[in-house]
Amino acid sequence: MEAVVSTQSTWKQWYQRRVHGTIAAGQCIPIESEPDTWVIAIGATALVLGLFLMGWRVMKTIGTELVAITYSRGFHVELSSALTVVLSSLIGMPVSTTHCQVGAEIGLGLVDNGAKGINWGLFGSIFASWVFTLVFAAGTSAGIFSLALYSPYPLPVDP
Repeated sequence: MEAVVSTQSTWKQWYQRRVHGTIAAGQCIPIESEPDTWVIAIGATALVLGLFLMGWRVMKTIGTELVAITYSRGFHVELSSALTVVLSSLIGMPVSTTHCQVGAEIGLGLVDNGAKGINWGLFGSIFASWVFTLVFAAGTSAGIFSLALYSPYPLPVDP
């Protein structure tokens, strides 16, 4: 969910700068400004499409294959994950709810059954995908930035 919000903010800034030319180079959109309806629609569509295509795999993997989950264990995972998100938000630290869920499950598995209660091979795969995501996102961002920086179209700069 937080990725959709970040993407919507980026789209809003690009649209304001490119179409309206209302943002000077190096400035940001004021926090009070509302996103356009089409930006919200794109974000909502992307969120629903992502849940429809791959959400079931994520829920199955985290919910059944990483650690044995019962109803009471699921409650504790949700409670500890929510507590982590709220406390992190209070100190201004952005966190991923998915990372908090996986961390809560690992913690629950360690407390409940020790190290043998966790599917460490699956956790290794999840951790490797997190690292790959960072590298891929950095490379993609660098590529898009390079295209924008070295494109032949000059952007007007406000004085």
